[in-house]
Amino acid sequence: MELVNKALIITVLTLQLPMSGVKALTSPKYDSMEGTVVYDRERIIASIDKQLININRGQVKAKEALILNANIEDIQALIQSKRPG
Repeated sequence: MELVNKALIITVLTLQLPMSGVKALTSPKYDSMEGTVVYDRERIIASIDKQLININRGQVKAKEALILNANIEDIQALIQSKRPG
């Protein structure tokens, strides 16, 4: 898969993660030894790769221009409007 397409898909999935109830997967852990927030990178990448298998590349390609040409406020507003409740 082309690097740009994979990056786009990862961006789309990242925007959708908060809506999908995957908080445990992306919840940061605080490493008191380092004083930094630590994510389980391997588990996150494995989950994203698993989700990419079922992605309809045609649909992603069709929405690519909408995402690349939109500003972040428009994208966030669209995500917020699609959230249940």
